[in-house]
Amino acid sequence: MSVVELRIDRPERRNALDTATVARLRAELAAAAADHEVRAVVVVGGGEQAFCAGQDVKELQALDRPGRLAAHAAGQSLMRELEEHPCLVVASIEGYCLGGGLELALACDARIAGVAATFGLPEVGRDLLPTWGGHHRLARVIGLGRAKELVLLGRRLDAGAAAAAGLVTDVVADGAARDRALAVAAEAIAGASRATLARAKALVTAGFAADPRTAALLDVLAEAGQA
Repeated sequence: MSVVELRIDRPERRNALDTATVARLRAELAAAAADHEVRAVVVVGGGEQAFCAGQDVKELQALDRPGRLAAHAAGQSLMRELEEHPCLVVASIEGYCLGGGLELALACDARIAGVAATFGLPEVGRDLLPTWGGHHRLARVIGLGRAKELVLLGRRLDAGAAAAAGLVTDVVADGAARDRALAVAAEAIAGASRATLARAKALVTAGFAADPRTAALLDVLAEAGQA
């Protein structure tokens, strides 16, 4: 199978990420990475209300300090594993994409949104911080100024504004994001091997943060099959 789905399936909690869900998603990502027939992963939220409303704050508040630190570390690992996954990863976003949900979407390679989708990082206004990579990934995707609007001012973007800012790849009718994400993924992998996809993904991510000479060297090494 070339495309697999990774489903956040807690619609009763707007797909908030608790520790069990984070662990399951990480395990499913690892299984997809180990299966060399898989070339793309589409991340989907269960139900119609939300892609993901963030970390499960109720669970977090019930944890002791070591438990909270472990939950943060596991969340950061999930985001890194999405970003560094050898497959193309596409987020299918309907409804709320907030806090840790936006951080998860930012760790994906592309984002498809239903027209009623809403994006934001509300943590600072609640005396919290987006510590799963939201600070730096958001700034890389939409620029420092717009990122500060979301992080520090608590602004939210609708799907149209998110597309204009470069956060979203496509905006589709509500309920159609999953089908469009699957189609985008299938089209993207149609002519590319998994090795080429993985190498191109790594080059884009690493090259963005590198100086031009280092980025050029990475290109040469990748072409030679050594990167």
